[in-house]
Amino acid sequence: MPKQTFPQWATPERRARLAELVVQSGGLCVFNGKGCAHHDGDECGDPDHVVGACRRPLQHLYEFYQESLVEGWKADDREERAYLRSLSERGTLRLVELGRWGSRFDPVARDRFMESRPAFYIDGYTYDFARRSPVAIVRPAGTGVRLHVLVPAPFRRMGKNRRRKATRYAKQPPQETMKAIESLCSSAVAHWRLLH
Repeated sequence: MPKQTFPQWATPERRARLAELVVQSGGLCVFNGKGCAHHDGDECGDPDHVVGACRRPLQHLYEFYQESLVEGWKADDREERAYLRSLSERGTLRLVELGRWGSRFDPVARDRFMESRPAFYIDGYTYDFARRSPVAIVRPAGTGVRLHVLVPAPFRRMGKNRRRKATRYAKQPPQETMKAIESLCSSAVAHWRLLH
């Protein structure tokens, strides 16, 4: 026997409510005819009343009442999903354990990282055609600023092929050249930090 599936709005509580309405109304007026002209035997106040031909809307009959009830439940579900989506987009559903070691707000790990991080990062090398000199593109740590530092002396010690590979293909220069470039960049970053 195949498993019976229900629509998303049909939770067990809601299905029980609909069953209760069917039993209560007998498939006719959900308000048991009290003050309603749609239940057999009641008058709608019209002297020419004929049962089933009443001019009042049929909104109290079970089938019409059930449709409006289900539409209301669907609207409630849509609002709830939109609210949960907005919460997850804002990131408030992330489970962050505050105050526990190893969490993203760990003050000790943050201090260790700040102490051990370099003062700058070398993003790459390029050639300044106005000055006809190689340039290192340097980013001071913790900023989005890019500094262009002239490094002609260290690059002169390298061969032509290595210079081209460094500027065109982002290949690392030799170790002794890197030390000279890093010393020039660190002095440039220290000077920039004094001015800003």
